Amino acid sequence: LPQECIAIEDSRTGIRSAVAAGMRCLAVHDARTPRTSAIAAGAHRWTSSLAEIRVEDLWEMRTAPE
Repeated sequence: LPQECIAIEDSRTGIRSAVAAGMRCLAVHDARTPRTSAIAAGAHRWTSSLAEIRVEDLWEMRTAPE
């Protein structure tokens, strides 16, 4: 089920597509997708590097209310 998924995206198009499909979206920094742009596209969370993300962080994203 889409609502049980977390998409990891680095572009505004990918972020918008994931959110439109009903998924939570973790945006990863890309020179073309700064934090403000990623959040405006609908990302639920933003990170500058996947190295900063723990499994617990993903679980919290998945179980957090909208």
